[in-house]
Formats: sequence, C-alpha cells, structure tokens
Amino acid sequence: KEIIYISNTSEKLRLDFSYYYRNSNLEIGSVSRPLSRLRRLKNFTLHLGANGDVSDIGINIFSKNLRLAKDLLQLDFSVKKCMKISNKAIEFFLTTVTTFRKLSKITLTISECCCLADIGIISLIRSLSHITTLEVLNLDLSQNFYNLNMGLIDSLEMVPRYESLKSLHLNLFHSKGIIDYDISKLFSYFSQLSILETFFIDIGACFQVSQDAINTILSQIGMMSFLKSLFLHLDYLPKINEIGRA
Repeated sequence: KEIIYISNTSEKLRLDFSYYYRNSNLEIGSVSRPLSRLRRLKNFTLHLGANGDVSDIGINIFSKNLRLAKDLLQLDFSVKKCMKISNKAIEFFLTTVTTFRKLSKITLTISECCCLADIGIISLIRSLSHITTLEVLNLDLSQNFYNLNMGLIDSLEMVPRYESLKSLHLNLFHSKGIIDYDISKLFSYFSQLSILETFFIDIGACFQVSQDAINTILSQIGMMSFLKSLFLHLDYLPKINEIGRA
C-alpha cells in the first residue's frame, strides 16, 4: 500500500480515489485525517470516480477532517458513479463548505450517482450563494438522467445572488429532463449576473431541447453584453436544425 506523507505546511493537496477500494471509507478516513492539521491549505482536490464502495460515511469523515482548513481558497470535489452516495453525503459536505468564508473558486462534479436525488444538489446550490467571495463556479451535473428534473433548474435561480461571480461553467450534458422552458429560465437567471465575464454552458444530448430554446438563447445573449467569453455546447440535439446550430 502506498504511504502518503502530507506536510503540515502544505498549501495544495489532491486526493484521487477513482478506483474500486473494498474499504474505501476507511481509506478516505485514513488519508484525510491529516487535513485537520493543514491550517495553511489553500487548494484542495478530492476525486471519487467509479468507486462502488465509498458511501455517506466516507464523505462525512472527509468533511469533518477538512473543516479546520479555514483559509481554503479553491475546492475541487468530484463524485462520479458512486452508487452508495446519497443526499446525506451532500449534507455532510455542505456543513463543511459553508464554513469557508474565503473560497474564490469551487469546482463540483456530481455525475451518474443513482442514489442522489436532485434535492441534494438543490440544497448545495442554494448554500453556495452564501459564500460572498466566490468568483469562479464550475458545476458539472452531466448525465444525471436518473433524478434530474425542474427542481434543479429552479434552484439555479440562486446563482445571480453570487455577487462576486466572474466565471460560470455549467455542464448539463445528457440530462434528459431538460426542456425548452428550462433553457429559457436558465438564461433569464444568468442575464442578471452583471459582473460575469466568462460563461460556458453544455446542453448537448439534452434530447428534448428544440430550435425554440436556441432562439431564446440567442435573444438572451444580446442582453449579456458584459460577457468577455461565451461558450455554448450544442452537440447531439436532434431537434435543432443546422442553421440554429451554426
């Protein structure tokens, strides 16, 4: 087994559990225990991918150990295909994240977790609005076709309350619950972000999205003159004609 040494003066740390561990919760507990001593930690990454054993217990342990890193500036938390993680894990994670009052960048990936209902993601998005220092938000909710519905879209109404937000990356690829009306609501929300400079949105493979949604996007973009960079990913949308895609 690899021995991981973490210096108490570390400012940047990345942990990757993107494999199947039979005792993943114990592994996370053991490896993340030194986090409680890293008072200088500024940048932290935790990736959990295709890990069939990690559960809410592991996220709870990790969250408690990370909580004392009060000066954290950047957080990257990724959960993919973790079938035992539920909304309880999001609650544990939120308890920790909302204590970081200096966070300027958050990257969250929550994808293909069949036990995680959209209410957990909604709570997460709403809670992040209380972090007034947040300048960059990368939110990857791609392929959450199990439970994603309009409730999640409604929760994104909170994004304009992120008063310092300058960069927004939203990945909704292959979220089959997304319809034209949702796209209209999203862009009406985001057009209120007057200091936003960079905006990326991926609605590829959202098969219910039609040309009407693209027309709405184009009209809303005209109201977002404050943007310096705009990226739209519209692949695999069978209801959109070639003119609209261009």
